[in-house]
Amino acid sequence: MIGGDGKVQRRNVQLLQFDTDSVVVSHGLSAGEKVVTAGVNSLADGELVNAETEVE
Repeated sequence: MIGGDGKVQRRNVQLLQFDTDSVVVSHGLSAGEKVVTAGVNSLADGELVNAETEVE
C-alpha cells in the first residue's frame, strides 16, 4: 500500500474473491487506500514511489 508520504508499506491482506480483472479484499485495507499492483517484487518497504494511474 502507498502511504500519504508516497512511500510503500508492506501490509498483509485477506482476499475474499479474485479473478482476471478484479480483487475483493476483506481485511487489511481501508476504502481509498492506494495499492501497488505492478513491480511489487522490486520494491523495498519504505521506498518512495510515484503512482501513475488510479482506478475507481
